[in-house]
Amino acid sequence: MLLPLLCGRRSSRSAGESEEVGVCILVESISEIDVKTETANVSLTVGIFCSASAEEQDGPAGKAKLDALWDRMSFVGVVDIKKDDLTQLRPEGYTPGTIGGEAGVDLRCKVDMDFASFPFDVQDVCIQLYHDPETPTVLVSAEHFFQHGSEHGEACALATLPSALIAEEWKLEAPIMYYGWTNSDETMLTFPAAIVHLKLVRKGAGYIKRFVSIISPLSFMALFPLHTPQLELADLFSFEVGLLFTMVAFQIIISSFLPVTSTLSIFDWYMISLFAYVFIVMAVVTAKAACHPDDPMLEDMDGIPTALLALWIAIHASFALCVYRGRLRMQMILTTLPEQPKRCFKINNPCKESTPVIAKRKDKHE
Repeated sequence: MLLPLLCGRRSSRSAGESEEVGVCILVESISEIDVKTETANVSLTVGIFCSASAEEQDGPAGKAKLDALWDRMSFVGVVDIKKDDLTQLRPEGYTPGTIGGEAGVDLRCKVDMDFASFPFDVQDVCIQLYHDPETPTVLVSAEHFFQHGSEHGEACALATLPSALIAEEWKLEAPIMYYGWTNSDETMLTFPAAIVHLKLVRKGAGYIKRFVSIISPLSFMALFPLHTPQLELADLFSFEVGLLFTMVAFQIIISSFLPVTSTLSIFDWYMISLFAYVFIVMAVVTAKAACHPDDPMLEDMDGIPTALLALWIAIHASFALCVYRGRLRMQMILTTLPEQPKRCFKINNPCKESTPVIAKRKDKHE
């Protein structure tokens, strides 16, 4: 899908100004999102464009210039990287005096994952392409090097294929891209950069349906023996202990595939609250048994089951409120731009169909 950015036209460069290098990033696939290692695999096609003399446009000098630009480009915050050789492009629609090329890149990106709002968390896959120039250079959108109104697939800053992310658990929201500078704490020096933020939103409704539909009735069952006068205290207490062990076993099972985090998520607070609830019921039974040591039955509850039921409802109401706040936080994250962005643009339509130019180019490579 083609995601054009509404940028201004490129102005002519006078002596002493930085050279402009156009960059277009096509996100082809996002795969192997690993919550344990906090990494994700991203495959890109990067297009680069620059001004050239007549000799560079018609001879090998142009290819050599593009290769030099590509060799001095790299990525910040990646575990592994594989860069293909640059292929020079000669499509129609260039502005006069322009040369361009494209190359494939496979990245294993580090992702600073935050699971505080799990299962309604949003993970930000940040791709930072920077250029270590020999001469003063600034990165701009590739559309500056195409004629106005060009429908060429690379006459834009950012594009994502409709099949870039096919995952049951995640969906790709509108990405954000801006052109600015790298952080000197990461690259030692400050370099011109094109920065892309891919927002991955977890589909949390399935977790709510599967887990809450099981753990909620289990915790509610703690009230059943209190309304069964035929049970003796020993049997009642045994029931509560068995119920507690059942909840622990369920927690162990789901912990094997839930993300491990040092912060407590919405689910963690919910589970802790229900464990505490069962302990409270057990404490009430123990206290009543201690008050009537000679009575084998549980009597004179005096409205305690009603109070425990009200506590159970309050716990689930609080959980529902946390879920609602988690969804609001997710929307806030999706609409918040990065800190201090420069020439920052939000892609409002991530589902726009791609042009035939991109389709032909992809078929040729495949």
